[in-house]
Amino acid sequence: DAGITSLDDVEVHKNKIGELKNLLDGLDEKIKIAAAEKYKADDFYNTYENRMKSDYQKILERAKAEIENLRVEEERQKAECERSEVQEENRRRSGISI
Repeated sequence: DAGITSLDDVEVHKNKIGELKNLLDGLDEKIKIAAAEKYKADDFYNTYENRMKSDYQKILERAKAEIENLRVEEERQKAECERSEVQEENRRRSGISI
């Protein structure tokens, strides 16, 4: 029934449907424009995100390399110190002093 009880009701609903169709006419173009803008924004964001990941990855790799270099240097210094201590101990045992 939808509230239609007379020919006047039919005409009122017909007019409302016509008004709604008119509103829809411009929406297709607006939807296309919005979709294009969304695509641009998504593309920009994806580019930005990939750039940030790339930059982060580079920074992370540099930091890991620096940590490894520090570790190697520390081990080298520790080994050098131990060698010096062993040499000093050997000198003391053999009676040679510097």
